[in-house]
Amino acid sequence: MQNGYPVVTGMLLAGRRMGRVIEPEVNMKSSLLISFAVAVAVAAVAVSSAAAGRTVLPGFRTPSGNIRCFVVDKLYCSIGHSAYGRGLQARCDLDWHGFVLGPAAKAKVYCTSNSPYDMGKQRPSNRILKYGKSFHRAAFTCSSRRAGITCRNRTGHGLFVSRQTWRAW
Repeated sequence: MQNGYPVVTGMLLAGRRMGRVIEPEVNMKSSLLISFAVAVAVAAVAVSSAAAGRTVLPGFRTPSGNIRCFVVDKLYCSIGHSAYGRGLQARCDLDWHGFVLGPAAKAKVYCTSNSPYDMGKQRPSNRILKYGKSFHRAAFTCSSRRAGITCRNRTGHGLFVSRQTWRAW
C-alpha cells in the first residue's frame, strides 16, 4: 500500500462484485482521466503558444515607463502622464494616442481610433532604453535622457517628448 492505489481502487469498487464486469469499468475510468489530462495539457500549450506567438515590434520604454515608442512602418511614441495631454486630446476628433514620425516626414500628433498594429498578432517591445542610451531601427534613431526622448529620422525630421513638453520638427 505504498502508493495508495489499492485504497483508491477499493473505494471505486466498494459494494461491487469482483469479476469481469468491473475490470473494463476501471480501465474506462482510467482512460477518461488520462484523456481529460491530455486535453487540459493540449489546451494550456495552445493558449501559451498563441500568446507567445505574437510578433514583438521593435521599440522601447523609458526607465520610468512613462514614454513608450515602437516601429511598425513609422515610429509611434506615447506618453502616460504629461502636462499637455488634455490640450492635445481636445485638438483630436478621435482619441489622442501620442506622436508619429514617418521615415521621411515631420513628426505630428497622432489621433486615431485604431491601433497602428494588429493587436492579436503583434505587441510593442517592453525593453527598457536606459538613460544615455540610443535605439536604432530602420530610418529612426532615438536617444533616452532624463529630460525626455529625442527621435530623428534619416531626413532630419524629429520629435522630442517629455512629461512637461513636446516638440516636432
